Parts: sequence; C-alpha cells; structure tokens
Amino acid sequence: MVRQYLAALFHGWIGKMSGPASVALAILPLVFPKLFAEHAMLVRATWVAAVVCFAVANYSAWRYERGRYESERAKGEAAPHMDINVVSVIPRGEANQILTDLFFNVYLILADPSEATVQNFSLELFNTAQSLTLPATEDISEWELVLPVGSYTRSVCNALTKHLTQRGDPTQGWVHFQLPQLKESAVTRCILRLKINCAHGTCYTNVPGTDAYPDANAKGIMMRKTRRA
Repeated sequence: MVRQYLAALFHGWIGKMSGPASVALAILPLVFPKLFAEHAMLVRATWVAAVVCFAVANYSAWRYERGRYESERAKGEAAPHMDINVVSVIPRGEANQILTDLFFNVYLILADPSEATVQNFSLELFNTAQSLTLPATEDISEWELVLPVGSYTRSVCNALTKHLTQRGDPTQGWVHFQLPQLKESAVTRCILRLKINCAHGTCYTNVPGTDAYPDANAKGIMMRKTRRA
C-alpha cells in the first residue's frame, strides 16, 4: 500500500508541476514584469509552486488510496461469494442400512472478496416434513479413502481449508459429518445442504440425498487410519 501511495504521490506531483504550475510560472512574468525582473523572484515562485503542488498531490494520493482501502474493507465485510462443487459424498454406516457418517469431497473457488476465513462447516438435511442441522467433525486427518484398485489403494484425505487467501484459486478437500444413526432411506429422501459459514455470511450448495448412496467400487470407502505402535 505504501508503494502505491508513493507512486501516486510522485506522478501527481510531476503532473501538477508540468501542468497548471508551469503555465502559471510562464504567465506571471508577463503579467508582473517588474516583480519578476530579478531571476531570484522566479526561483522563489518556482519553489512555492513546487511546495503547493506537493501538498495538493499528497492530499490527492492519500484520498485515492484511502478510497481504495475503504472499498476493499467494504468487500471484506460483505457476504462472500464462492463456487462450491461437491465431487462426491461417501457414506459410512453399520448393519441394517444405518448411516453414521457422511464425507464430502469438495472443490471450492473463492469469487469475492480477495480473501476469506471460514469459521466452520455445517450440513443441513431437510425435506418437506423436517430438517436437521449438523456441525462438521474436525477429524479428517484420522481417515483415509480406500479404493478397490488392484490390492486396494489408500489415499490421504486432506481437510478442506478454512483460509482462502486468493480469489479464483481453486482448493479441494474433505469435510466430515457424523450422523445420529439415520436410516439410509431417510437420508436419500432429503436434500443435503452443505454450508460454508464465514464471519460476514454463509455460502451453500444443495446436493440430492441420493448422492449419498454407498458404492465401494466407484467412490471407495472411508476407513479410519490404523494406529501403528
């Protein structure tokens, strides 16, 4: 910000000295020939013009940079805009088609402002009769994705970042939600609303509950990492 301010100050000062000030210094000796008969008076007038132009340029540069700062701050305090794409939803459950967990693989792009911090993630399951809101469980580092490729391939799951530091820079990660032992049929009849909650607003995307179907061959399964002694 200091560099931009100094650049604006320099360009503004040079512009004013080579514009209105130079015209005034050229006209004054013609209007007041006796006063500017001595070269010293013209030098003094030039210094006065330089000081005045510097003060005006300084104020103009400050006002311009202040306006930019206020504009960026206003954007930062506005509700964020994000492109949210759910790549896959992987369920985990017990016998009798009871689901205990949902894992969302999310592709996220910040559109506005230039950076944002996510406070938390939440999931809302709802239909025409009822709704349920669940907080994310911060334990993705304890899980891995197992795919039936060859003798099974284990992939590290990275948590979806909460610090979005660059507009337009895509990021991908996982979010985990624990369910209160819901039947698979109850989940598939709902809309799954993934919420990304920031300080100044919430972004969300809706996913049909049917996307939470188990498919070990196509999507893989989530398994807790084995603790090594």
